[in-house]
Amino acid sequence: MKYLFFLLVSLSCLSVQAQVVFIEAPADSQLYARNTFSEAIVPVSGRVGPGYGRVSLQVSKAGKLFRHLSQSLVYQGNQAPFSFAPVIKAELANYQFQVYVIRGTDSTRVLNRGYIVAGDAYVINGQSNASAYHPVPDYKYTNEFIRTFGVYTANTNYDSYNAADTLWAIGNKNERTLVGVWAMEMGKRLTETYGVPVAFINGAAGGAPLELLVPRNAQNPADLSTSYGRLLYRVRKSGLLPNIRAYFFRQGENEVNGYATGWIPQFQQLYQNLRMDYPALRKIYLFQINVMGGPHEATAVFRDFQRNPGLPYVSTYATVGTRGFDGIHYNQEGYEQTGREMFRLVARDLYRSADTLQIDSPNIRKVYFASPAKEEVVLQFEEGQEMIWPGDTTVQSYDKKSTPTYQLIQWLYLDKQSGGVASGRVEGNRVYIRLKTPGAVTRLGYLPPNFPQMKSADVPADGYPKQFSGPFLKNRRDLRAFSFWEVPVAAAINPLTGLTAKAEQETRIRLTWNAYLQATGYILERRTGETGSFETIARLAAGATDYADANVAGGPKYYYRLRAVTPTAETTAEASAYLVLITSTDPSGQKELRIGPNPADQVLVIENPVDATVTVLTPVGQVLFSQDIRGGRPERVPVASLREGIYLLRISSARETALRRIWIRR
Repeated sequence: MKYLFFLLVSLSCLSVQAQVVFIEAPADSQLYARNTFSEAIVPVSGRVGPGYGRVSLQVSKAGKLFRHLSQSLVYQGNQAPFSFAPVIKAELANYQFQVYVIRGTDSTRVLNRGYIVAGDAYVINGQSNASAYHPVPDYKYTNEFIRTFGVYTANTNYDSYNAADTLWAIGNKNERTLVGVWAMEMGKRLTETYGVPVAFINGAAGGAPLELLVPRNAQNPADLSTSYGRLLYRVRKSGLLPNIRAYFFRQGENEVNGYATGWIPQFQQLYQNLRMDYPALRKIYLFQINVMGGPHEATAVFRDFQRNPGLPYVSTYATVGTRGFDGIHYNQEGYEQTGREMFRLVARDLYRSADTLQIDSPNIRKVYFASPAKEEVVLQFEEGQEMIWPGDTTVQSYDKKSTPTYQLIQWLYLDKQSGGVASGRVEGNRVYIRLKTPGAVTRLGYLPPNFPQMKSADVPADGYPKQFSGPFLKNRRDLRAFSFWEVPVAAAINPLTGLTAKAEQETRIRLTWNAYLQATGYILERRTGETGSFETIARLAAGATDYADANVAGGPKYYYRLRAVTPTAETTAEASAYLVLITSTDPSGQKELRIGPNPADQVLVIENPVDATVTVLTPVGQVLFSQDIRGGRPERVPVASLREGIYLLRISSARETALRRIWIRR
């Protein structure tokens, strides 16, 4: 009898559901793209068959009622339309949607969908390092607020796609919901830092060449028979196409041993495809691949394109020097490193993060001779980069018979030839390399086209390690510089002349210089004291010939470096100045007190009308030493033990006390 009752109730519910047709409704685990107010509208609409008076929508957040909406049904024939548009917040909270139809005092639930969120969506494409499936069996991290849509098919996404696979899921739960290690690590930081759920749709295919990833069916761009179409199909079906925040593309390892010369035109075609099918897309992150073993110099050419594609909305990132490299893939630590570094870029570009200093891979901007003697070449990176010249790297050969040591100078190529660099040094964002033969270069490359030499497809030649381990040029945040190839070396330009720095009163230092007619602008840098580094304090227009630095104080010596900038090179001049302090007069009007010299070096001479005690204090009032002096004659006070800086001088007599500032300068 209980079974019969259950069957009757079940049939009754099915009968009601058959009378409700949904036009729009959320799916379980669906992510809706948030708007500029960090909210999303979740439309719920449909038609109800005859016999019902109302329809209601109950929205819960984290298990608690969030909103209750209700509508009277107005029938047109045998159908009554309904429509709701509740708003949910982009936050780390799951929403549940339940729809009820109401007849009199009875209500029946006809829809129950849960784990709905609002957030940001991203697309990933490329080959195995984009899918980052390599260490998946050991990578256990999941996050209920990192979602994906559709299916990552078997055989590393090569198997055919079932058009019915349109479910939402938590990312990286299994290989069918694969997001990838570095995407998960990036998503982890995005959700934890900004409290916003994210979705990744990863369409990468292991080992895929661009010849597989690029082809697009113009009559049916979402054609499931193409790799490009399968990914576009998933993005369209997710409803996120107009709101994809960024597209990540990591590929090129296949072409190292394949169609290397075709990589650049193939990528340019992919870019055009994306501009057609993702018209709202405003950020594409292109990865420059690592150095790998292979036969083609063209690999260095397309890697150079990957660092500087010159295409709107495309930003780039260097993978050279990533930890855990095995010659093709990376271990879990390496993919996690990529996730952390990509997070910083995305956080700056899309979330207005204040962490912006040296988070980009250093990218070569200019290469030029340091002087007409052509003994040194300057490699100039972006402003703000602080470059590091690395030590040597010692590794074990693949055959375990040797431990070769490599130096950075080996990976600098003068007109495609290694061995012409004697040494190197760094200064801020500039790397100076000294040539063995002055002037012996017209074009410069950094990092080899291919490494190691290979005995077979999988085995390095004797004496070589399995993977390229540098050493690498880096910045102070461990971001490795992009490799580059055949960058022209510009001639040295005439020196900048006439730079002087002079103190004006006690408030500022004025710098003047001769106009440099070829300059497109100037960069003024300052260093305080003998140690430390130069920091940019001003960027000046091409016609400037002077600058007043008011952000100074008495005491230290200021060193200035002015750089005249031209399209191909820079020239630098330096100057220094002290801000001179003028000793104030005695507030009591006592004019006979004389102190000098000020600034002083070894000895201070003080002449006071009457006997007094002289006390030297720090600026915060700490007594350093005292000395009695006789009145009416010059008295010497040794100050050689004092460091450079500003001090207070207290002269106390039976008549009164005077306070003066003194400056010790050497």
